[in-house]
Amino acid sequence: MVSSGNRNAFAGPSSSSSSGTGPGASANGGRPAGPVRPTKLQVIPSTWEGTISAPIEEKDPAVFLHSMAQVLDEYHLPTKRHLHLLLFLTLTSDPPLAPLAIRTFSHLLSLLSPSALAPLLPSVTSHSAEDPDWFTWDEPPKGSIDRSVRRFMRRAIDSGVWALLAEYKVKGKEEDALVKVERELKLGAGAVKLESGKKGRGRPRASKTAVVQPEEEEEEEEQEEVEEEEDEEREGEREEAMGRKGEKFIGGKGWEVLGLFVEMWREDQREHLAKHPNESWSPLFLQQLPQPYVSRDRSVKTTLQMDDASLALKAIRAGLLFCAADDVESSEKRRVREICAGILRLVRDLSFRRRWLFSLIIPFTVSSGHLSLELPLHA
Repeated sequence: MVSSGNRNAFAGPSSSSSSGTGPGASANGGRPAGPVRPTKLQVIPSTWEGTISAPIEEKDPAVFLHSMAQVLDEYHLPTKRHLHLLLFLTLTSDPPLAPLAIRTFSHLLSLLSPSALAPLLPSVTSHSAEDPDWFTWDEPPKGSIDRSVRRFMRRAIDSGVWALLAEYKVKGKEEDALVKVERELKLGAGAVKLESGKKGRGRPRASKTAVVQPEEEEEEEEQEEVEEEEDEEREGEREEAMGRKGEKFIGGKGWEVLGLFVEMWREDQREHLAKHPNESWSPLFLQQLPQPYVSRDRSVKTTLQMDDASLALKAIRAGLLFCAADDVESSEKRRVREICAGILRLVRDLSFRRRWLFSLIIPFTVSSGHLSLELPLHA
């Protein structure tokens, strides 16, 4: 867990793991040829964007992550598509890709200020919009991975980053769309797994792979569109049937990513206080709390008059219950308690604004004496 107040502690990918692996790698550390380094922040040039995107279109996420690490610096913002892809891989990848994804995301947070990243990150301040600005890409999705990223990020429109941290478990034979993409990613660039068939019918076994030929690409794209529509229908039916059942509010990777978000919100709070000495709170964290809005469903009358802190409090509750599961102390539990304390500080500091922010407080108790967060009333 990165200690509060030290953004330089974020560790970016090591040079040994990222040098010369991405397309367009060169003697300048792998950075594609581009314009002279600017003196102010700007979005990455379109020539770099294609270089970074190519590995994802070829289903090679490791090269995508290396390319991101090589290209980004304190002068260049990623595109919304690239940041959402990075967040998707950070929260859904398995080893050995997961550590690289988390390091790359952490490195990105260390390079750019929270206010610079704010327009690219999920927020819940635009409920009246069908697609809020942060969710809108400059170009349509390309391929199955992009479409799965869009489905994944859509969860955050109504609930912010909290919805991305959840762990969903599906019972039965139906395959989760995210699990399907993870399976595809493991196959490598340009390869697809053939359907398994019965012996004696001339169909290849499931362990075989085949390279997709150019003449098959058009047929494959049409099939992907059909599968995309079917996936969306199944996912909607599944979520409606599941409700809150089968969902873990914070998944395994979610705690590590939430720790990075908490540190970013604390840094945003420090930046905001430097500009406004009487306002010691984080605007970015406030954007993660549902606020008064006009529902997209016109038949629903919205009565909420103040911000709703229940999602943040549910995260704290999930952390304390995780720590109370047994009496065995561990570094993971200490890290989770630190994250919970950070969230509680952020909620507390928001309450010092001129009006009371929160209309819904969910009380909860955890029967373990060692779970005190030791949070002072004034800090």
